[in-house]
Amino acid sequence: MQKEVRLIPIIGSGGGEQRSRRTYSPNEEVPESGIYQVQHESGEKDTVVFLRGNMFPGCEDCGAKVRYSIVRTAPYIFDDEDFK
Repeated sequence: MQKEVRLIPIIGSGGGEQRSRRTYSPNEEVPESGIYQVQHESGEKDTVVFLRGNMFPGCEDCGAKVRYSIVRTAPYIFDDEDFK
C-alpha cells in the first residue's frame, strides 16, 4: 500500500491565494521548506528551493529590495517522520 504524500501548510496561513500573496524580505526566516518565487527589483523572476529555518538572502544585484513568495511547500526529507 502506497502512502499518500501531502504538502505541509504554512503555519498560521489562511492557505491558498492568501499564502501565495504573502511576500518575504531578506533576513526574514523561511517559514516552510519549499519552492519560492524570487521577484527582483528589475522585474525578473526565478524559482528557488529554501529550507525552513534558514534566512532569506539578499540579492547580489538588487540587495534588500528582492522579495520571495511561496509557490509550493515541500517537506524536507530529513524532517519527515517516515525517514527518521
